[in-house]
Amino acid sequence: MLPLVTCSPSQKRHKQGQNDYSRTLPLQYIKWGGDEQLPQNISVSIPTESNGPAKLNFVIQYTSKYKKLVLPYRDNPDRDCVEVIFQPDLLKLEDLFFSPRHLKVCNMESDYPNAKFGALVIDVLDVIASTMQHAIILEDGSYYKKPQFETFELNMTNLLRLTRGYGYYEARGFFPEEMCDAITTKEDLEFSQTINLKWTHTIFTTPIGRLSETIRDFHSDLQTIQTKHVISSEQSTFTNTLYSENNCAEKATNASIFVEALRRMLPNPDHNVSVREAANKIENNEEYTTLKYNFQNELDFLIKNVLTLDHNQSQQEMPLLKKKYFYDEKEGSTFFLACQTNTIDDPPVVISKKVRDDITAVLSTSHE
Repeated sequence: MLPLVTCSPSQKRHKQGQNDYSRTLPLQYIKWGGDEQLPQNISVSIPTESNGPAKLNFVIQYTSKYKKLVLPYRDNPDRDCVEVIFQPDLLKLEDLFFSPRHLKVCNMESDYPNAKFGALVIDVLDVIASTMQHAIILEDGSYYKKPQFETFELNMTNLLRLTRGYGYYEARGFFPEEMCDAITTKEDLEFSQTINLKWTHTIFTTPIGRLSETIRDFHSDLQTIQTKHVISSEQSTFTNTLYSENNCAEKATNASIFVEALRRMLPNPDHNVSVREAANKIENNEEYTTLKYNFQNELDFLIKNVLTLDHNQSQQEMPLLKKKYFYDEKEGSTFFLACQTNTIDDPPVVISKKVRDDITAVLSTSHE
């Protein structure tokens, strides 16, 4: 069992000169907590797949209430592309490249043409948060039109769930806040998110002729799965409440409403087609062009009234996601959980990923 991060091993190792910020330091050696005010500017260097690193030039701001880390525009320091607020036990990610235009105007650079700056910023925050023994929280307002689904105006997380089974932030270790708050251990969180991925996979890949029945049976299927795992009482309580018999029955009824609407919509309804397959057909088949708007409405209904289990989350336009860290004494490293796909036909899986230890930084009063 891996405990939550309760110490900062990197700071223990760095005993001499730990407040000497005039030279290049591993990012984890910087003392982010406490009352000490850090120099205003921090230039972060992150190795990429190319020969040269990506460089992000952050600014640290202090107000009467909190400390902020921002990534400003290159030519306009009063505007930000990234904003992170330091709270007592959290880092709150307020903004992360809200517009694609930010990728061209922000104070960052890379020789690698395909550098994924959003992921690189999260890599930086992983180091800072785990060093401070903090979690990261964000409101998932991501919005993106995937090229092959350009008419489906979905939240990016839900669009990616439709097409591959998990969202952008889930791939980077951010899970529903209520799950993270209810679950303590790495093993229990991994199990809970695995069931969450199975639920999503079930809804989007089950043939519509069996969708309602499969959702109704999800609770009993979960009981079978739980007997094969060693889980804590808190994990069992959380999961069994979320996927309760009554909850699954309600979602099954709502799924029937969606399926009937889909059958009326499609010219030649196929009971063996899944929601994911129907989306592909409607998007790519010219004879279905007129159905796209109606399908969008029905898909919104499915996401809000079937996919989303937590009542509070279903009422939120931008759900809260949280990322937690776990320290492995044996490995001497900090890890987080993330999602990935092995094959498109199988549910995504939860894996452990190590917080990067190859990011360096130089702090100064002005960027040189």
